[in-house]
Amino acid sequence: MLWPGDYWLPVINYPFEGSVAMDCGRRLAACCDRWFAGAQSLCFASHSLGARLVLEAVKNLSHPARAVCLTAAAVNMDCLTTEYAGSTSNASQINLLASKKDLVLKVAFRIGDPISDLLHDDHRQFETALGYSGPPVPAMPPIAFPWQISETEHFGHGDYLPPGAAVQGAQAVPPKWRRTAEFMLRSFHGQPQVWP
Repeated sequence: MLWPGDYWLPVINYPFEGSVAMDCGRRLAACCDRWFAGAQSLCFASHSLGARLVLEAVKNLSHPARAVCLTAAAVNMDCLTTEYAGSTSNASQINLLASKKDLVLKVAFRIGDPISDLLHDDHRQFETALGYSGPPVPAMPPIAFPWQISETEHFGHGDYLPPGAAVQGAQAVPPKWRRTAEFMLRSFHGQPQVWP
């Protein structure tokens, strides 16, 4: 699940998008319960504010999700034990990718989150993002370790996903997003993580 930063000033828009993402998550859970009740399992992957949508969906599912993979999660670092503890208990495994080179989460999240705190009093103020710092340690299962991408990889907010077709071109080295895709695939298959 992706959450587009399609507003003219995304930092200002972010605090008001949380409620919409949560509503969409509840709707996604209802859709999954209705249309995918016979599925062997459900797995979810997200980027940025899509983490809030996915966590809200998993919290409201009538049966546990097999795997949840959150990349560059634009939610508070303690959300898996506070606001979304219900999601944590309703998932068999949670894999995270976090990067301290993510300037969107380092700067924009810290600007927008205090405004969001005024609208939704659901977590401690002035915490860093889960997709920046990872969860508080020690993290307990079903939260899987490791999650922090090395700072030497310079992994930014836009490196988790492939770019649009207009900017894709021949590259001398494999693009960073392929490592994210492999991480998600291992998550969905319940395999041990070999990266980060």
